[in-house]
Amino acid sequence: QTLKYSLGLGLVELSTTALSSIELYEVSRPVLEELNAETGETVFLMVLDRGEGVYIRKIDSRQKLAIRSEVGRREPAHASAVGKALLAYLPEAEVEEIVARVGLPKMTENTITDLATLKAHLAEVRRRGFAIDNEEGELGIRCIGAPIFDHRGHPVASVSISAPASRVSLEQLLGWSDLLLSGARRISHQLGYRQPQP
Repeated sequence: QTLKYSLGLGLVELSTTALSSIELYEVSRPVLEELNAETGETVFLMVLDRGEGVYIRKIDSRQKLAIRSEVGRREPAHASAVGKALLAYLPEAEVEEIVARVGLPKMTENTITDLATLKAHLAEVRRRGFAIDNEEGELGIRCIGAPIFDHRGHPVASVSISAPASRVSLEQLLGWSDLLLSGARRISHQLGYRQPQP
């Protein structure tokens, strides 16, 4: 009535973000269910929020001994395969800003706590297309994660397969890499991503 307030472009940005999150949540479900069925292990979907990884979807393992992380849980991105899969495809300046803000806290004896080491590790993640967490975030847990890209080619999420180290060896985890990468590519494709031709 007073014309002092009106809806601005910020609302468009917020609505676009919300719609993208809903789309990601919906299109990822069949792939996550397939990964869970194929491996019998816990499958997660993660996004980055303020430099931290946040689990937004989880499909539990059917095994009695399983990973118990919950949806909504936050954790340092540098200490998990899903987190590193996202960090690896961010601009280097953004990674440096995240590290400056949240640090590289030591979670276990295997956690990367040095920025230069992390950068070298992320380059390796980009080379092979997926990340490994070999008891870096929590002792007794191994994980393999791959990035999901939107139509602009930006990493918007990551998907992972997690299992107790007592049941799944590093070699077995690596054996799931093709399955995981195929699933991540399918979700990315559904979000409009078209991989550049070599």
